[in-house]
Amino acid sequence: MRYGEGVFVGYRGHDALDQPVSFPFGHGLAYTTFDYADLEVAVSGSQVEGTLALTVTCSVTNSGDRTGKEVPQLQVGDVEATVSRPPRELRGFVKLDLEPGTTQRTVFHLDARDLSYWSERVGDWVLEPGDFEIAVGASSRDIRLATTVHVDAPRVAPPLGRMSSLEEWLADQAGSAALREVLGSTEDGRLAGMLGNPEVLRVVGSFPISTLAGFPTVDLDHSSLDILLDRVAAEAG
Repeated sequence: MRYGEGVFVGYRGHDALDQPVSFPFGHGLAYTTFDYADLEVAVSGSQVEGTLALTVTCSVTNSGDRTGKEVPQLQVGDVEATVSRPPRELRGFVKLDLEPGTTQRTVFHLDARDLSYWSERVGDWVLEPGDFEIAVGASSRDIRLATTVHVDAPRVAPPLGRMSSLEEWLADQAGSAALREVLGSTEDGRLAGMLGNPEVLRVVGSFPISTLAGFPTVDLDHSSLDILLDRVAAEAG
């Protein structure tokens, strides 16, 4: 079966659409109540060195008068994602069995993979730098504690190809150099011809370069595009 929802399967799709649900992911009832407090997030290591780690801790207290079980969830959301991602994704849970009035310090461990998304274009997991929401709750909708942390990581650009946009080619050092070599450039460093016009670039910058190669007013044909791809591949190899 093909899942047309992509990454928005189940609770992640309902949360993304802000749809009301009767039983949120993680919903459960007990004969007692639980309080959450003192959320802390410690970030250590670095993505470049492969040592990035986040330690998330909070306190859970059985505030009722009976023994009960609780399953705190750790949810993570990429606040500044440049791709479509769910607002929150489950990244951990802990099962607790607490006597009345007792408190347990709960610990979750995250690494770079827990903050990343799978990129088909890159062919690997990609961690984008920026802010991430770290939330702990009794269910996907019953969020008790939340905070935001900033994570640094190098930006990962997908390999250039026919479906890469003109903006992606210009942002890539090898791609930009190859474009200027094939199409020429002006004295101030802009591309020669129509593609060097800032007004035109604002309109067609997001177009795949293979589409632009078919425009009659663009000094780029598919033979020239093949040369571009060969040069960029040689540079990368």
